[in-house]
Amino acid sequence: WRDNLNYLFDFKLLEVADKPEPGHRYVDACEGCAAKRHCYGVNEAYLAQFGDREFRGITTDTWSSMERCRVP
Repeated sequence: WRDNLNYLFDFKLLEVADKPEPGHRYVDACEGCAAKRHCYGVNEAYLAQFGDREFRGITTDTWSSMERCRVP
């Protein structure tokens, strides 16, 4: 999924999220994630089925590199 972060910029999918969407929630990995203010959390049904072990926050360096690479 990290290889596809540029789509967030290309398709202007970076609206600001001030809280999780209904039926979604933030997991521990979301704390400190550079993209959290643009994220509506993880689907609770997904978390019930698979858990949250796979989630990792996006580092500031990764997020900054994507901002620099975006297509005008």
